[in-house]
Amino acid sequence: MKICPVCGGQKWPKVLVCKSCFTEYEEQAAHTLAQAGKFVSFTPWAADKIEERVNILSRQLVAKREKHEVFSKAVKNKAFEELKKSLNGKRISESIFIPALRKKKDEIWEKDGGHRLFAELKTLETSVGEHDALLKELRGKLKKFDSEISVVA
Repeated sequence: MKICPVCGGQKWPKVLVCKSCFTEYEEQAAHTLAQAGKFVSFTPWAADKIEERVNILSRQLVAKREKHEVFSKAVKNKAFEELKKSLNGKRISESIFIPALRKKKDEIWEKDGGHRLFAELKTLETSVGEHDALLKELRGKLKKFDSEISVVA
């Protein structure tokens, strides 16, 4: 099974969208044909829906990046403060402090869910990229189809 680019549900590998999204298309196409007398082709409908999904995922990605940045700064500050507190004002060599700070940051990062947050960020980045590539492919096919129609007409 693959993921539907419109709703995020499961779909068969050789079809563009899942059954429920195709049913939604059929209902909207029938409604538009009955009400406005216009036929809505599947590919433009799917491209519009995928574009909506790309916009939603892009906003989620921006929010996740901001959350990641805030989290990273908080981890760094927390690690620094914990080491500073444990030193009780003693000055030590950078060659000792910097590796200790790095280890403390890694410990806090893992304990507070940094790996999960980073995985979510990368998953969103991949999803946005895949949806965007599919959208460009569909738009390219539509443009080619429109130019072929205008040559025939």
